[in-house]
Amino acid sequence: MEEYLDKSCEGLNVVSTLDELGFVNIKEIKNPHDLKDSDVAITKGKFGVAENGAIWLQNVENRAIYFIAKKLVIILDKSSIIPTMHEAYERIDFSQNGFVFLSVGLQRQLILSNLWL
Repeated sequence: MEEYLDKSCEGLNVVSTLDELGFVNIKEIKNPHDLKDSDVAITKGKFGVAENGAIWLQNVENRAIYFIAKKLVIILDKSSIIPTMHEAYERIDFSQNGFVFLSVGLQRQLILSNLWL
């Protein structure tokens, strides 16, 4: 997967929440305004919903990146895909503090088809 990302993101300004990918780590960026030129943001989703393509993101280090980057890549373990939103709501702990959200809908994304962790 790293080789695919390196090739696909060559020449782009890429930030990531995943240390192992070797891109600029979002944790190192303190001012959200410094993310304004980000072409691609890469993160890992907690779980996905097959019914509508929603992906649950939580404990986001710098939440601005998910809205500022031109392309958002969410890596999801295939074993964490659940069938319905009913099951998703059973998994969500609404008592948690912090920033969490379900990413749903058509977006401009870099799609990694058939690449699973």
